[in-house]
Amino acid sequence: MKKLILILTLMIFIQSCEKENDDIKVHLNENWKQLNIGTDANLTKAFFIDDKTGFVASVPSIDSLNEIIHQDWTYKDLLDSPTIIRDAHKFFSYDTKIVLSKNYKPSFFKTTNAGNTWTSIATPFASQITDIFFIDENYGFVTTEYEGVFKTTDGGKVWTKVLASFIFPGNHTLVFNSDYMIRFFNKMEGFVQIKGNGGDNHMLIQTQDGGLNWNFFSNNADNSKPIIIPDRARVLPDNKTGFLINRQGKVYKTTDRGTTWNLIRQMNEFSIDASFLNEDMGYYLTTQDILKTGDGGKNWEKIQPQMPNTPDIDPDSQIFGFNTGEIITTNFYYGRIYLSKNEGVNFDLILDIGEHQLNDVCFPTHNTGFALGNHGQIYRYTKK
Repeated sequence: MKKLILILTLMIFIQSCEKENDDIKVHLNENWKQLNIGTDANLTKAFFIDDKTGFVASVPSIDSLNEIIHQDWTYKDLLDSPTIIRDAHKFFSYDTKIVLSKNYKPSFFKTTNAGNTWTSIATPFASQITDIFFIDENYGFVTTEYEGVFKTTDGGKVWTKVLASFIFPGNHTLVFNSDYMIRFFNKMEGFVQIKGNGGDNHMLIQTQDGGLNWNFFSNNADNSKPIIIPDRARVLPDNKTGFLINRQGKVYKTTDRGTTWNLIRQMNEFSIDASFLNEDMGYYLTTQDILKTGDGGKNWEKIQPQMPNTPDIDPDSQIFGFNTGEIITTNFYYGRIYLSKNEGVNFDLILDIGEHQLNDVCFPTHNTGFALGNHGQIYRYTKK
């Protein structure tokens, strides 16, 4: 009788554990492998230079975060143009102080062997990294949620703040808690897109000297140039061409490293992401369709993909197109990744890590990719 009770108890315990873990079951096909990055924090952002070298950021481990904002309106009328602040603590008419406790666990990681091993990188900031862009394994930039934009030229040993805060013209609002996107064509020429204060203010700023100086391209109060509010951006390896898309379906293109941006197409669909193979060939992702262009974005053809086991593409999805005809797309909401081998006609489910689990995906080549989730989950795709 005692043995029977023990067996029944074990069966109930096992069933209970299985029930609790139903929502974190992972489906991996033979091309995927789970990696150990050395943290149980939620992984939020990945950037890979190639199939070997890359960087991953996680949610920082801090005790508290307080913002103390003081604005001296005496000088606001003197600010007739957007003002870039390198050190917000020293700007006399606006004083902002971000109080962050120490980040007790590393939140920035680097690999040079495709994720087999990871090195934690010490950073002078404690707030969350919102975007990453590296030219090579030593020279790169990160943007942070509260502390501005930082640059390194030695792989993260030394960090220099190149941007701290911004003041918009018109309402002269000091921007804090900014949402940044950063892209560079080479070590000197690049741009940053800023959405601040809950998305009320928008700016696109550019640099031609590696971040020493910045010029405003467009902003809320500038009527001389159309306001560009990109959601995603792609910089091509030809060192001169880039594309911007926004939620309203506008596609912008530059062929001179961001000096000028031209509206090449106004789409009718709600845009999600775009992936360009070169200056002519590219894919455009909406909530319902995938579109393809062969003339640099002037004309688009609908593919109308068939995807198994999923409703519409979610608003945070990404798309990666390759010269092999393969297309990879995601559904972050359901934690899934899909692969098409025939330019988007049919897709197969190749990764499923459960609902609300995918935070970012990066495919530097069609043979290698990385997917980030919560609680330190990171997976590597290697095509066999």
